[in-house]
Amino acid sequence: MQQEQYKKDAKGRLIPIDQIHELDILKDDFVNEMVTKAKEKNGDLKAFKKALFDDFGTFMEMIAERYQTTVGGKKGNVTIYSFDGRYKLSVAVQDRITLGPELQVAEKLIKECVRDWSQDARSELKTLVERVFETDKEGNINTREVLALRRYEIEDERWQKAMDAISDAINVVGSKEYMRFYERDSAGDYKPISVDFTKV
Repeated sequence: MQQEQYKKDAKGRLIPIDQIHELDILKDDFVNEMVTKAKEKNGDLKAFKKALFDDFGTFMEMIAERYQTTVGGKKGNVTIYSFDGRYKLSVAVQDRITLGPELQVAEKLIKECVRDWSQDARSELKTLVERVFETDKEGNINTREVLALRRYEIEDERWQKAMDAISDAINVVGSKEYMRFYERDSAGDYKPISVDFTKV
């Protein structure tokens, strides 16, 4: 096999090997080797995650069969303990939510309310409303904080319409499954067994 004569640099240019510093070649070889190992482990982790969720699905179906029924849709939001209580397995399904154009109507109504209540409204509420509708660097609003506004029981008709608009703005665009493992310590507290599936 013919030895490599060139290496591509960060700008896509082909650089002759004999013009590249020996240390740069060593670093290049080292980084490529480490990343290859990391990608292999990442693939192993994906396969491991899939196997665990497949096993969980099979287990839930077996439980359902005992009651002559089936478990439809996503199987989640379940906690199972070992017989001795030492281990705990928790599976949860979390919806991914985006907010539609109705949110602009809600924001306008809410800010109208706060402006009209300016004499009597608590400063905390004003600060909360301003913070809720702030956007991050990508222009996104914190969905959790927007939805939290619905906890406030305010009789103003505009506020009620704003809460309806927020509810109508909710779009469930997908869901993410989480599986977590715990072991009980000598004090009786459950400590997580770290297996980070969140990014695979």
